[in-house]
Amino acid sequence: MVPPATSNGGDTLDITNGIIGENSTDSDGGGAYNAGALTLTVGKISRNTASSNGGAVQNKRNSALTLTDNTGKRQHGRHRRRRHLQ
Repeated sequence: MVPPATSNGGDTLDITNGIIGENSTDSDGGGAYNAGALTLTVGKISRNTASSNGGAVQNKRNSALTLTDNTGKRQHGRHRRRRHLQ
């Protein structure tokens, strides 16, 4: 199994001026899998692919995801639930 590029197993993860891009997984969360608190500030999420849910970010139930001043494009997941990252 190919894991997500960024995985947060229940802790707090803050990314500033970062890029989560050109990643793929054969499970959930092509760019990132979040099970805790993930904050991305002034970042870019692009060209990520997941075989299941969350081409860009799979945010587990009861987890916190904060996106501020980000851009996102070309995310692909098997299930087409999309949220725009702008």
